[in-house]
Amino acid sequence: MVSVTLGWLGTILYLLAHAWLSLLKNKATYHYYLANLVAAILVATSSYLIASWQAVVINVFWALVSFAAMKNYVLPRLPFSNAQLYGLLGVMFLAGAGGLLFAYAQQGMAILAWSSSIAYCLGYWRFSAGRLSQQSYYLVNTYAAVMLLPQLYTDANWPVLVLQIVWASVSLWGWYKGREGYVLSP
Repeated sequence: MVSVTLGWLGTILYLLAHAWLSLLKNKATYHYYLANLVAAILVATSSYLIASWQAVVINVFWALVSFAAMKNYVLPRLPFSNAQLYGLLGVMFLAGAGGLLFAYAQQGMAILAWSSSIAYCLGYWRFSAGRLSQQSYYLVNTYAAVMLLPQLYTDANWPVLVLQIVWASVSLWGWYKGREGYVLSP
């Protein structure tokens, strides 16, 4: 099936780029953004074909920001701070978790998935614009990946589900590795 093949190719490319940034490099480069652009197009197409809408939104946005970063466009400032982003995500998390706890599972799951979309999109924008530290970017990515899992399972979007599990793990490792004073042993 074409959608599955595209999804797995995009997933592998995303993970290679994210692992390269998180585990080997300390700075995003042209090649990092190029890999993200191609991966985003593949995963967005795959997700569109199976109507997994949060994944479509995330990946179309990711492709646009990656393209802008590759071309060295200066991304405009967004009219909110990192603290406001975290506050919005916190409110959405509480609303989604509340829905899950009080017998509104479908609505709760959708709110959590859309909070993931917001976290991914706005976190990537702020990171690419130099307004979110790499350490904070890793934590935002971890949140976004975990919050999207239930919806991807429901959508049977297996390539992106696996992508999110590994993405969260790599993000946490990148955060841990980047903490002040951490040194990789030879």
